[in-house]
Amino acid sequence: MDRVPDDIPRVSGLINSRHTTPLSHTNVLACGWQIPNAVQVGAKERALLDGLDGAWVNYKVDQKANSISLERIEAPATLPDRPAWSVQQIRLEEPETLDTPIVPLTDLRLSDARAYGTKAAYLGELTHILDHGSPRLTGFYRVPRPPRSNLLPYLADFLKVPNDANLSSKAWQFLKANTQVP
Repeated sequence: MDRVPDDIPRVSGLINSRHTTPLSHTNVLACGWQIPNAVQVGAKERALLDGLDGAWVNYKVDQKANSISLERIEAPATLPDRPAWSVQQIRLEEPETLDTPIVPLTDLRLSDARAYGTKAAYLGELTHILDHGSPRLTGFYRVPRPPRSNLLPYLADFLKVPNDANLSSKAWQFLKANTQVP
């Protein structure tokens, strides 16, 4: 499908046929479920051409390859009554509720999530980055994305600056100009 629905039931793996963002719901679900997750433009059309719609498939993602590997397999003779993930114990941390002072958002960091909640902690972290910057601001773009060595030229193009510019500084300026924390 072109877009994975928000309420997708648990599956063994995901293939997005369109580009996603690092914090898209499919990336978050795949990380939490510890399942394979890939973006392959044209995967939907390829599955239709290869007659894989509704079939059991094995797919592999190799970071050094230009595309994913899709291979039709036989359906298992028997399936377990309950998938292994259905018996997985989910444990949530107990929130800290004693002696938690009220503090300004600018004082919160990610490490304060247990005491103040994740939204407040993330907003505090974002406020800190807007005020002080971060050496990791362009980290997503610096990671090798085969067949490209990185995505820095695309970031430079988006920011409308030369590729040899100080991209971290330019990205921080862009973020400050376009982001406001209430």
